[in-house]
Amino acid sequence: AGVSSMNIFYNDSFFDGNDPDANAADDAAIATDKTHSVYGEHATFANYTSYWHGINGIMVDITDTAQANQLSLADFQFLVGNKPNITSWEVAPAPNMTVRIGGGTDGADRVMFTWANGTLTDEWLQVTVKPTVRTGLTDEVVFFYGNQVGDTGLGNSSTVVLVDSIDRAAVRDNLGSPVAIDSPYDMNRDEAVDETDRTIVTGNPRNFADGLILPTFFID
Repeated sequence: AGVSSMNIFYNDSFFDGNDPDANAADDAAIATDKTHSVYGEHATFANYTSYWHGINGIMVDITDTAQANQLSLADFQFLVGNKPNITSWEVAPAPNMTVRIGGGTDGADRVMFTWANGTLTDEWLQVTVKPTVRTGLTDEVVFFYGNQVGDTGLGNSSTVVLVDSIDRAAVRDNLGSPVAIDSPYDMNRDEAVDETDRTIVTGNPRNFADGLILPTFFID
């Protein structure tokens, strides 16, 4: 068994038909420009979303799962925090879990986790896939995704995400529709950059004191 891919997706967005349930429609809502981060890697804009609902959808594809129809939340661990040292992180609220046997890339089993909108915002999520009799893994797989509502990826420092006048101007200068799923200015993922997105950016200012940290992942 092995983990072949890990994705974050925009649940309950235009791209999955504004459907809050976890199903095959969410494959079209995968954030194609985002990738997970791992231990020893410096976090960048590629590793976190700006979605106004926060982190509300994660997918894990497992190949040759030992007991796919028996998988449960006990086979995974979720921690959240915004400090370099993860020993200070907390256990995340339990997600809803859906297993689509054979529904992943190249026939892998796609395990989907969803949280209610707004549950995980402006922080990092650590996901651990455990080596259990049900997953069939021999070693744990650990990865990270983050969220900072309202950020466009512009004007940040090397260590902190800033949401400020640079982001507001970027949204103002890129109004229009339709836009692709990877638009950095579409905060609510409704396929348009408009006044709603400007309001989201304006309403979520972040500075050096309270912005999402961008460390080298992550002191264990």
